[in-house]
Amino acid sequence: MTPLSRHRDPEFGANRPFPLGPWVAASSASIEGEWLVYPLKGLREIDSSTAVLDPFLALETPDQVAGFAQNRGVLGLCEHGLPLTHATGPDGGPCPGFRFETRGTARVALEPVRGWLARARQAERILTLAVDLNDARDGDPGIWADALGDISFSWAKTQDRRRRLRQQREALSDLVNNWCQAAAVGFRLVASDHGISVVVQGQGVNGAIALQLMAAVAKKKGFAVCSYCTHFYTPEKRLPKATQLNYCKVCREGGAPSRVAKRIEREGLSGTRRGRTPSKMRIRVEVAAEVARIVEQQKLWKSMVRERLLERMTRSNVKKDGR
Repeated sequence: MTPLSRHRDPEFGANRPFPLGPWVAASSASIEGEWLVYPLKGLREIDSSTAVLDPFLALETPDQVAGFAQNRGVLGLCEHGLPLTHATGPDGGPCPGFRFETRGTARVALEPVRGWLARARQAERILTLAVDLNDARDGDPGIWADALGDISFSWAKTQDRRRRLRQQREALSDLVNNWCQAAAVGFRLVASDHGISVVVQGQGVNGAIALQLMAAVAKKKGFAVCSYCTHFYTPEKRLPKATQLNYCKVCREGGAPSRVAKRIEREGLSGTRRGRTPSKMRIRVEVAAEVARIVEQQKLWKSMVRERLLERMTRSNVKKDGR
């Protein structure tokens, strides 16, 4: 079984959606020599529930890169082969190495195909190493060299097996953390009419790939927010639905579900109607309020994504034209 097919197992965590918000895909894309070329006009939104890790790992040819850019999203790689958020320019905007060209009346973006394929290969190597390390086996030195580059490994001469495995797991964790950092992945607070919510932000499809890669390496199915203590936790089974009350292990073992159920039952007594138990009626109210909050949060997040994307493109266009 290949690493790709092993990580395709839903119990292993790959391709799990995250509340990252939408990103953009190209309306059309073509390959010109070593560059992926697509127009900036007509970029369309891709929903955050779209699976991206497996298709990204399967990239092997330039034509597949162009297909991914149209169907799954554009990476936004600069001439360094890294996400444009990996560094900032003098004006505080994205990396100035992101290439644009004016062709007639249209503006097009150019991304290095070599960078796409290199990142896909590195992600596949990361998952291959994760399979070995999660099974308490040493990672293959050749795969380590391919994933990290031509460097010496601090664990190569370590005799103690437990220490050697820990050092390799630390190196793999640092590698995945670098992916998340380059894609500007992080938690943010977003305010709306319904309150303040925690969302995960990142640079487009790069952020989604980095998060799904992180979940796969850690053998986690994703992240959820405890309905009682509001802290993030990793579910032991499947991810809860957006409108479903869920609890972390500490709150669950501390009796939070029963306390919440009693409170819902108690507060629902004043609204008893024929044919409905108080608890069912109260739960319907809670679910309706939660759905409204999620819809409002998604609208706000989409608006923020559009504004930031247009702002970055405008700054980059002005800078290019100024040259």
